[in-house]
Amino acid sequence: MTATEQPLYYAEGRNIHKRPIEKQVEGGKRITIGFRAAVATKEVGDEGAQAIAGLMNQGEKFEALLDTMRRIAAADPAHSQFAALVISEARAAIEAATGRAA
Repeated sequence: MTATEQPLYYAEGRNIHKRPIEKQVEGGKRITIGFRAAVATKEVGDEGAQAIAGLMNQGEKFEALLDTMRRIAAADPAHSQFAALVISEARAAIEAATGRAA
């Protein structure tokens, strides 16, 4: 697995970390530092921390998908109604699953 294929969040023991991000920009490279994002309780343990990191990665992917759908809706009137419907349904699903607004 290359650095670009590694998940953004990962667990080491009960510690859940966000990986540093390197991005090429005009004239160089921009690096965002990594950090410990959370610590699972002893009851949750190492295996639970792995699951939490996986869920956090899924959340990042979902947010990227919603951002893409918003850009499509804004840029292409022919697809905006469909994109708006998908975004609305996704937000409702998040709220139903988590009890919080997306």
